[in-house]
Amino acid sequence: MTAFWLCVLMAITGLRWLLSAYVPLSPDEAYYRIWALAPAAGYLDHPPMVALCMRLGMLIGGDTAFGLRFMAPLLTAMSSLFLAAAAFTWLGRESSYLSAGVRTAVLLNTTLAIGIEAMIMTPDIPLIFFYFGYVVAIGAFMCRRRRMVMVVDCYSSWFGFRE
Repeated sequence: MTAFWLCVLMAITGLRWLLSAYVPLSPDEAYYRIWALAPAAGYLDHPPMVALCMRLGMLIGGDTAFGLRFMAPLLTAMSSLFLAAAAFTWLGRESSYLSAGVRTAVLLNTTLAIGIEAMIMTPDIPLIFFYFGYVVAIGAFMCRRRRMVMVVDCYSSWFGFRE
């Protein structure tokens, strides 16, 4: 059952990549594109992650709408997997909890805010990614008491909550 939901998540991500290639850039994305051409350590009103994500996407998909948005569906899918991992960590180690976590992640992708936002590259996409990474790190620390998790936790909170 979990494999089915993971396939659904991959299909949603593929559909987002397909649609992101054909939807015209928004004015904000065109503004962030300028940042991606010469990435800096930070900007007046945003952290650098949107520019870095766009730059990485441009290396993969070129200076096109698809390239600029490449990381948005990927980070959203990874955020969904973080959500599933957090549910698995907090609820327990049974397979039914893993299935519930993956279904929760797929349901997150069906919400209007995430469903549409994941096709365009805005500062919210890296923020959501690092936020869910933070939740996983806190869950792992609280449930397993691992010190290395605190390092991940610190970086995740710095990258995600710097805005």
